[in-house]
Amino acid sequence: MSPPVPSPSALRYLATCLRSRPPQAKTPIPVQQICHLSRPKSRAASCSGLRSNQQCTYTTSALHRAEDGATASQKRARIKFGKDAIQKEYQLDEDIPAQHVQLRDSEGKLLEAQSMFSLLRSINRDTEVIRALATPPGKPAVVEVTTKEILLDRLKQKQLQAASVEKVKRDSKPKQIELNWAISGNDLDMKMKQLRQFVEKGKKVEILLAAKKRQRKATPEEANTVVEEIRKTMDEIEGCKELKPLDGKIGGQALMTVGKQRG
Repeated sequence: MSPPVPSPSALRYLATCLRSRPPQAKTPIPVQQICHLSRPKSRAASCSGLRSNQQCTYTTSALHRAEDGATASQKRARIKFGKDAIQKEYQLDEDIPAQHVQLRDSEGKLLEAQSMFSLLRSINRDTEVIRALATPPGKPAVVEVTTKEILLDRLKQKQLQAASVEKVKRDSKPKQIELNWAISGNDLDMKMKQLRQFVEKGKKVEILLAAKKRQRKATPEEANTVVEEIRKTMDEIEGCKELKPLDGKIGGQALMTVGKQRG
């Protein structure tokens, strides 16, 4: 059985790719991949009779170059992002304002002063950087030679710690629930459900009670009922207490702080 031959349109496409690129070693491509280049978009043509592992002697590296180019582009983007991130955080290489430097070795000892230019030439600029530790005026800067990966790891750890601190602050900030003294029964039930959810998650809750403008004023009985309902809900939640006494006047403006007692 004679080997399959790609269509003329596929060959023209391959020739265009090869003319626009420097000569490279030919890499076999599956026939089905080449035939796919000439398939009409309006109908699904098939490479009948071809096995998926068959190879064709008509070759091009354009597709592989495209894939490799995309991968290389992604790698360059990651490297650029990493380099930009550490340059914003640390003083590196040519950004160090000193012509002479003292290198601190792995044991913490300072070596003899040398020119920044000679130290830059002695490191692998693809993976290593010079980081400033101290830049005393009129004296050689104290530096270390480290890798970009190490600095990126340090930066990630610093960001994780900052995020953890922010989370603790956010979690310690009390939640707030606003209640109108003349609130309806259904709305009060919804607010109490919200209160229960917050407290059961370990949140401290500030309940702000006040009369809304341009709405009817609650009677003393209604206001007392709201407070009783809040305290009833608190009793149903295990460990829930009033962390501070009610601050304000029932029927006017008041603040209740509730939650689970810690420690």
